Amino acid sequence: MTRLRSIAFGLGIAAFLPSAVLAGGATCSVNDGIWQAGHSGTQSALNAAVNTMAATVATQSQMTNEQLISAVRLATRQRSAASAREAAFGKSSAQGVAQVYAAQQAAERIAEAHRTYGPQGQAVGSCDIIERLQQTDVALTTLGSRASEIMNSGALYSAPGSTVETGEAIAAALRYDTPEAVSAEAFLSPDTPDAIKDAFMNNVIGFPPVKPQSITGPGDRLTMMTARRAEAVRSPAIVSLAAVRAAREEGGHFDDASGMSADEALSWLISRYGGGDEYEEWSAALVTKSEVGLAKEIARLRAIALGLENSLSGSNDRREAVIAALLGAEAVR
Repeated sequence: MTRLRSIAFGLGIAAFLPSAVLAGGATCSVNDGIWQAGHSGTQSALNAAVNTMAATVATQSQMTNEQLISAVRLATRQRSAASAREAAFGKSSAQGVAQVYAAQQAAERIAEAHRTYGPQGQAVGSCDIIERLQQTDVALTTLGSRASEIMNSGALYSAPGSTVETGEAIAAALRYDTPEAVSAEAFLSPDTPDAIKDAFMNNVIGFPPVKPQSITGPGDRLTMMTARRAEAVRSPAIVSLAAVRAAREEGGHFDDASGMSADEALSWLISRYGGGDEYEEWSAALVTKSEVGLAKEIARLRAIALGLENSLSGSNDRREAVIAALLGAEAVR
């Protein structure tokens, strides 16, 4: 019933309208001019609003696209700038590491060169120590040749092969008839003149054996053989006596002395390396040396030890020669 009433009400309203407005059409059947003017204005306003909205949407869409493009460009630029900064930072870091490594290597090489070639890499002692060691070497190595020079100087009339006669030897001995000529203390003193030392050696050795002026027969030959035998027996003792004298004179030769005797050289070595006055200074300097410096010092000490062993060997050889000569002389009695 209610539905029928609604349909009737709708038909009643439609009766008053001259014609129906079709949905979706632009034509209106209403003949009222005011209504049509309002309808046309509303339609124009709606169209204008729709067009404005479409233009606004298009403009906003274009702006959005441009903003998106700009944002993408900005993001790209930021990413490129960040990458460039990262690359620059990486490059700077690599350069810094390389510089630090190069500086460290240079510093290590400089330190190594200083330890090897600087004061730490050198043996203990400056130039004066090297000069003293050179003088020590000359004094020890030239001991035998200096003793030979003393024997062959011509001042020893009892030296082997001497042609000085007994009368000349007596006259020479009388020229130095002084207490120093028979004093071992004066003989061992480096300040005693060479002439007094020669006189002491002549007094110790004795007069030369008698030799014939010429060999004309068996008797002269026997006399010469006896003289040669006496010279041979005396010779080792004379060499040892000359070596003892040379050890307390300046090393080297008469015209090229080193300024240090063998006895002074041994005393200096003991003082420096055996606990003397210079030992504390030397041992304290060892603490400042590197491995290279210590190796050089060890090599120096070994060289000194070899030199001392060589000198001791020469002394032992002379002692054995004296004993052998005495045994030989006793054996033929």
